Amino acid sequence: MPRAEVWKKGTRSYERVKQGVKREVTVPLYVSPYAHNRNCITFHVSICKQRPQTLATKGVTGIITCEALSMRYSEHTSPVLQGLELQVNRGEFVAILGRSGSGKSTLLKLIGAMEQATSGNLIVAGHNLGELDETARTLFRRRKIGFVFQNYNLLSSLTVRDNLRLPLALNRVPDDSRVQQQLETLNLGHLRDRYPGSLSGGEQQRVALARALIHRPPVVLADEPTGNLDRSTSEEVLTLLQSLIRAHGTTVVMATHSQEAARIADSIYALDEGCLVAQHQ
Repeated sequence: MPRAEVWKKGTRSYERVKQGVKREVTVPLYVSPYAHNRNCITFHVSICKQRPQTLATKGVTGIITCEALSMRYSEHTSPVLQGLELQVNRGEFVAILGRSGSGKSTLLKLIGAMEQATSGNLIVAGHNLGELDETARTLFRRRKIGFVFQNYNLLSSLTVRDNLRLPLALNRVPDDSRVQQQLETLNLGHLRDRYPGSLSGGEQQRVALARALIHRPPVVLADEPTGNLDRSTSEEVLTLLQSLIRAHGTTVVMATHSQEAARIADSIYALDEGCLVAQHQ
């Protein structure tokens, strides 16, 4: 059998494998009604009996590890994400920059176990998400992830206090003293009995931040958290987010189209047509 070189994307090293034939392959993909973007990378791989080591099998540490992560919503369209590589350390604040439709929200949904990748490895907070069934994925989201959305996604039928109580109740750790402390920390105590519809956009996003962090998740995913806010309120919310995660050592991945919002992060990446590129601040 001929010898083949197997290159691991994202490194300068390669591994020679005794058996294998180098060729292009197409991964079978499942069908879904959603699709965006064009392919931007062609992969060459070796079909061989000896599997090259991955970031996961090498025991690389990091609270989020994406390796060769691809996502495609239909076999008839181009991938949203293709061969994406990312490692995020515990307590790190990462910003993902990109235009609308570039795949930012899709990446956050994959990390948050809201959707499942077509191929590749994704390990978050010690869990290989590709190996979890739907029940396990639900429990993972509930316990390990805090979500902050552009449209706040507060439950309109619950008061501010009850919106914060809900994640604790779902995790079976009710704690009204923690809820009260979180309300006071974010200067929301006077709003605890109000309903979301009576709050300003900035107040609603502060409540959303409080809810995302109330159960002390190791990872918070923020999807355009300042998209509906004016500049002054955006700065207030981002500063508050940064101070809260520093206090608890929380990891944040924030998707945004705003260069200004991204500057608050420790690391900045640009995502375009499924490709992720590190940016210098």
